Formats: sequence, structure tokens, C-alpha cells
Amino acid sequence: MKLKIARRRNTQKRGAAAQINMERTHYGIRIAMPESPDEGVLLELLSRIPTGSYLLPEGEGIVLDFRARACSPGLLLRLLQVMWEKEVRVLAWLSTKAESIRLFRGSGFSVMEPPADLPPAPAVEPEPQQERKPRRRRLKFIPTSMRSGQSVRAQGDVILWGHLNSGAEIVAGGSVVVAGRLRGLVHAGQGDQEDAFVLAGSFETAQVRLGHKICYADAATEGWKKPVLITLEDGTPTIRENTAMNERGRLWPF
Repeated sequence: MKLKIARRRNTQKRGAAAQINMERTHYGIRIAMPESPDEGVLLELLSRIPTGSYLLPEGEGIVLDFRARACSPGLLLRLLQVMWEKEVRVLAWLSTKAESIRLFRGSGFSVMEPPADLPPAPAVEPEPQQERKPRRRRLKFIPTSMRSGQSVRAQGDVILWGHLNSGAEIVAGGSVVVAGRLRGLVHAGQGDQEDAFVLAGSFETAQVRLGHKICYADAATEGWKKPVLITLEDGTPTIRENTAMNERGRLWPF
């Protein structure tokens, strides 16, 4: 199966038509990103793909292949928003550019295509959408910093495009991304979601909660005041410094 979505553009100003290729593979769907259009056009093309195109049998997912196209931290964040809204499980983020690979790997994502020796996916007819079990993880996007006393509670994932200051709180059923300084309280995976994570632009808080687990930290903790990824590994909260930093020393522009 090979699907193509094309958008005609003014060739005198912006080149040939942009195109996203979706190809059926042994692990699900491989999406090849066009190399020429700007980020706005790319995001528009992805958002226009019908959600039904992503409905896959259990255990399958997609791979995003950027090829020679560069991926900035800002584009990565906006792509995560699109993927979460469409309930997509991304298996890997591929690129031929070293800086993009560092960004993906430092954000905790796989940069290797799933092995070819996996058994092929069974050819089954997709179930009618209305008969599928509800599994939507809603995304809440907060475009500004949160001050002391402010609190946000969400059933799904949360992206804070700013700072979480001391005394502020985010409680989420899914994962939490704080683009700036994380100084307040974050409780991710509240509903025992084992794959929930916390991604912060600068880790400066004494406590982070993942499910029923609590991670304590102070200025002596590895990753303090640095970009970090916090995940549950064998039931234990694990803090890893996020090496995909920009020239200002942080993953996100804050």
C-alpha cells in the first residue's frame, strides 16, 4: 500500500509540489518527509492526513523518515503534538543528518528502523472506527509559563511551552513536556501508564512523580539545571541528561 498526499504550490516562489509518502511495511507505516517545503507546509500536510489512515493492528506503529531534511527542536515539539492528537505510536525517527539524529536520540527516541526479520503484519480489514475501543490520549497544550499557585490537570499528555515555576503543578494521565525550567511539581502517568515520561528543558525541581513512583532530586543530582528525560525503567524513575542541546545550552529556546 502506498498513499500519496500532494499540495500544489507556486513553483516560481517555492519549488515543486510537496509530497508525503506513506508506505506499508512489516512494522506498520513508514512516512517519508518531503525535503523542500517549510515547516508550516509540512505540518499542514501531516494534519490533513485522515486519522483513519493511522488505524493499525495492535502492536504496529509508524516510522518518521526525515531523510536529508533537518529537524529543529521546535519542529519536533510540534510534530509530537500532531502525532499525539492523532493517537499515533511512533516506533522510530530516522534521518541522514547527524544533528537531527542527536536531537532524536537525546529526546529518548529510537533512531533505528525496526528490524526486517519481524513477522509480517497480518492482512486484516480495519474495524469500523465506531466499534474500536476508545483509547484516545488527549493532548493539552499550554502556550505560556505557569506561576506559583497555578495548577493543571489533564487525562492525557501535557506540553508546557514555557517555565513551570515553583509552586505550580501539572498532573497528567500521560507524559509531560516542560520546554523551559522545571521548578514546580509534575505528576505524569497518574493512571499507572508505564510508558509515561517527563521531558524538561532545565531540571530544577526537588520532586517528580511517575505513576506511583517518586523521584527526589537536589543540586547534587545528575542532570540538575540541564535538559533531562525522566522515564520508568524496571519500575524505577531514571533521570538522563538530554544531550540534544542547542547552542544556548538547552533543548528548547528558553
